[in-house]
Amino acid sequence: MIIKQPELKDDVVYLKALNPSNTEALFLMFSDKELCRKSGLTPQTHISQTYTFILDNQKKVKSRVYYYWGIFVEETLVGVVSLLGLDYIKQTGELGYFIGSDYTRNGYMSKTLKLVVNFALSKTKIKAINAYVETNNQASIKLVEKLGFEKIGESIEEDMSDNFVPMYQYEISELIK
Repeated sequence: MIIKQPELKDDVVYLKALNPSNTEALFLMFSDKELCRKSGLTPQTHISQTYTFILDNQKKVKSRVYYYWGIFVEETLVGVVSLLGLDYIKQTGELGYFIGSDYTRNGYMSKTLKLVVNFALSKTKIKAINAYVETNNQASIKLVEKLGFEKIGESIEEDMSDNFVPMYQYEISELIK
């Protein structure tokens, strides 16, 4: 059973639910063509799409379908992270994440994934977490490998833009230190 989504934080990043006041900051990321290309997303062209996205995610989080957090540094939204595809029979989940182009290479995503993985493995019945990473996304490959994820496979997957891309499947089943 999925538990209520908590807020998670360390000394730098603060993960909390998105709300409509985050629409403009998230739209800047969702309309960034290069960021969306790297993340397998279709760029949004109107801020109303982002507003609707936030409301839809609030409903899904409230109904406990998955977890979806905004990543904040101080009060600035720098990215998003989700724990989705939760399967309590197989006891697995899947990470999804991206960070705004202006906030890369600051260690924010490393801290974020550590918080989410450690929460999921210690507070839910999830025993393993997967991350699918495009084979050409060297930054993300380096990130998950540094955190202790193990590469367990390679496949062609459909991204959120309906494109088929080669991906590595990574998995972690231990807390990140």
